[in-house]
Amino acid sequence: MLVPVPSFDDVPDAAPSPETRALAQRHDGITPERQRIFVEVLAATGSVSQAARQAGASRQAFYAHRNRDAGRDFLEAWDHAQARSTQLLCDAAYERAIYGVEEPVFYHGEQIGTRRRYNDKLLATLLRVRAPDDYAPPGDRRGLFRVSLTPPASFDDMITELGLPEPEPEPEPPRRRRRRLRGPA
Repeated sequence: MLVPVPSFDDVPDAAPSPETRALAQRHDGITPERQRIFVEVLAATGSVSQAARQAGASRQAFYAHRNRDAGRDFLEAWDHAQARSTQLLCDAAYERAIYGVEEPVFYHGEQIGTRRRYNDKLLATLLRVRAPDDYAPPGDRRGLFRVSLTPPASFDDMITELGLPEPEPEPEPPRRRRRRLRGPA
């Protein structure tokens, strides 16, 4: 199965530098074009096996190329691609934790609707890792990824600095007149 590969402009070029170009086109078949395909698919999927398959070489060949001195540029591109795929994975985990996953509901073999299922365990794990001082047990706090959760001075100023357009205010719905109910007089 081929995976559509988005363009990642911030992933370094996997093609070797001029001094290592001759070594990069060795008998292992890992050409600059195959390196480029591999890095793009790795960034999109996080799967070395799938990236190697789409690039037309074996996983072992790419690992060997990565470990050779001639693969320094390729090693850097590989690391950036894995960081990109990890960020995509984190984004997907946050969306699943916050918005849940829609699942079909069946009755007598027919789909009658859908429901949204939330994963509280995933949410708790994300909180424990991202804010260990507040959510992780004392013994688990060492070595976890730490981020600053200090809010900016003004969230509106931060949004303004990003250059995003101001949201348009939602129009007020028309007010309905209440009818008075008259009781027996």
